[in-house]
Amino acid sequence: MKKSALIAIIGFLAILCFGLIVLDTKLFELKVILEKRKVLNFSFSSDILRSKFESILSNKENLRAEMNLNNLQSSLIESDGLPSFQTTFWQNFGSGLINAVRFLTGKPPIHFELNSSNIRALERAFRLERNQAYKDAYNTYSETLSLFPEGSEESGFILLHQGFCLAAQGEFDAAIKDLQKVLEKNPGSSFANDAEILTGVILKSKENTKEIEANFDSPEAKIRAYFAKGNYAKVLEEGAKIELHSAEMKYLRAYSHEKTGNQNEAIGEYAKLAFSDKDKEIAIKANRRLLMLGHYYNAGSEIARISDKNAERLGDVSEANVIRSSAEKLKHFEEEPKNTKESDSSKENLKAPMQEVIANSEAFLKKAEAEAKAAEIRNYIAVHISGAPPVYGERILIDGDRTKLFSTHFPITLPTYTIQSITLEKKTVRNSKLKFVKDSKSIPFQKAIFEDDQSITLIENKTQKKIDLTSSITIELSK
Repeated sequence: MKKSALIAIIGFLAILCFGLIVLDTKLFELKVILEKRKVLNFSFSSDILRSKFESILSNKENLRAEMNLNNLQSSLIESDGLPSFQTTFWQNFGSGLINAVRFLTGKPPIHFELNSSNIRALERAFRLERNQAYKDAYNTYSETLSLFPEGSEESGFILLHQGFCLAAQGEFDAAIKDLQKVLEKNPGSSFANDAEILTGVILKSKENTKEIEANFDSPEAKIRAYFAKGNYAKVLEEGAKIELHSAEMKYLRAYSHEKTGNQNEAIGEYAKLAFSDKDKEIAIKANRRLLMLGHYYNAGSEIARISDKNAERLGDVSEANVIRSSAEKLKHFEEEPKNTKESDSSKENLKAPMQEVIANSEAFLKKAEAEAKAAEIRNYIAVHISGAPPVYGERILIDGDRTKLFSTHFPITLPTYTIQSITLEKKTVRNSKLKFVKDSKSIPFQKAIFEDDQSITLIENKTQKKIDLTSSITIELSK
């Protein structure tokens, strides 16, 4: 009887001891889960990745949406102040009991440790992805994958984002293989759901490729079609087949370089378009991409500085201010990694090719500034438009319904019917006059008035001469 009671007491104490060990282990697991959710917002990452998919499909250059997405991404993984949680002997013993039961019931094991250095390695890879350095990001994700248990949230996150990095570079078949691993190793998770979505996007893109190849013949037509579908790798493939002449096509190539992770090539192309006086609309678009690369995508402070300065020349200061102020929120969340191989090698790789780009851009800005100062003492043709301030130039070409005004920088095209008169904006240091040129004949005048019957009246002192605008005419400044 006494022996039975002793056995019962020992059994009770053993059960109580095991129960306390398991309880302590479960409480520790809960603590790790709560701490991990503070640092790794995986459910939020799925929403962000879906937004990325949508941006690829829609191919809308929406700077504000892009900035908002980047600010959200920068707070997705926050490892600052993250402690390392290591299990004790009794917690390891408890986890062994729990995982033994889970094994017998066919459930995957659970893991109780949270290593801050591993999380920071994951954060580095994600930062590279956010900065559009997809090749480096993929390699860093690959190195990080072995740090986390198979089937864990972290490994699911890594495999999914590896697939995205490959897809962004146009390596669709390799991307699908990584996404299939997500479906196999993280079934039923949000990562598996996103892997299915991205796989569908890739397969749709491959179908679009067949349609474009069947329906378009010229490389330029294919470039526009691929760009509209967000297939930037194919844009670059077609662009390599021909020499691109127009600023628009060069911009599409530069943007495609950027979105496939070729940052150096993109910056070089953008700079040639932005620091130019040939096409103002494209110059502004290219300079905005340089602003984004400099302020948001880690292209460096020099790129940010020269694109800020160029925005002043282009009259795009307000947009530059929006990008700069929005990027300050990003820097509040995220600081550059210190003493890492990735940052050192990236800076070194960027430094050499960018030196020439920055030097050429600086030279262009100095020349433009000198021309602007010289323009302050020039005489100009003043074109007076109904309901608007005058516009100024050095030469005017009137060709039917269209009038082109040539200035120091970009030509301006105006509807001829909106022009009321033309006068001379005179500086005291210069003694130029207006000159009407048609069929190799020139007529000096002081003022020109545009009539309703598609004619122009030239006024010189007290004389007037009416001329029909039936053929192209030029108005210049006499030397």
